Amino acid sequence: AALRERESALLTTHLLREDIEKKGAAARGLEEAGALRLGGSTAKAKRVAQLQDEVAAAEAALTVADAEYARVKARNVEELERWSAAKARDYKAMAGAFANVCFKYEERSKEILQATVEEADLATSSA
Repeated sequence: AALRERESALLTTHLLREDIEKKGAAARGLEEAGALRLGGSTAKAKRVAQLQDEVAAAEAALTVADAEYARVKARNVEELERWSAAKARDYKAMAGAFANVCFKYEERSKEILQATVEEADLATSSA
């Protein structure tokens, strides 16, 4: 879930960047077209001002989205570190349990072998 949230936050930042680039290019295009005409057009000037306002709003939203992405990314890193530490603890416990089982198996094998040797000694001495 946290990785999906991170992907969503990253997608939001990318979309906002694209929107800023498109609107900025449109505003520059209108400014250049207005610069070619003497006196310019008031409609184009209003549209340029509107686009510049939209770019400013999108940049503010991008700042917030970048902060959200950084927050989600930091939380993901913390979760992965916690998960890694838990796996390391689990592996250590598993390795310790395996070593304990091996030790007990060796002890039991030794007991069986000693009992077998004792039985063989008794059988040969009584014969």
